[in-house]
Amino acid sequence: METNTITFEQIPAVLLLILTKVEALGLKLEVTTGTAVPNRLFTVTEAGKYLSLANSTLYGMTSRGEIDFLKKGKRVYFEESALLAYLQSGRRKSYATLAQEARQ
Repeated sequence: METNTITFEQIPAVLLLILTKVEALGLKLEVTTGTAVPNRLFTVTEAGKYLSLANSTLYGMTSRGEIDFLKKGKRVYFEESALLAYLQSGRRKSYATLAQEARQ
């Protein structure tokens, strides 16, 4: 795949390659510096777009303790890792995965 000419059909593969390389660079940075790359912070509006939820839904989730958040003054922020943890808490295993785990 040439970097100068990318067809529409190649875009998903190119994006996957870019994401993989960026992740690898982040891991190298952690190893080199000995510190983790800081979490990106999201405002309520940004977090709502990230999760496809309304702002009022997010505020309700924070008041019920369903999602981790940061609060400074009247501002509410969400770490990207907290948003991913929330999404992953809803993970459902496929029948194939359950069957494989049962065999082990």
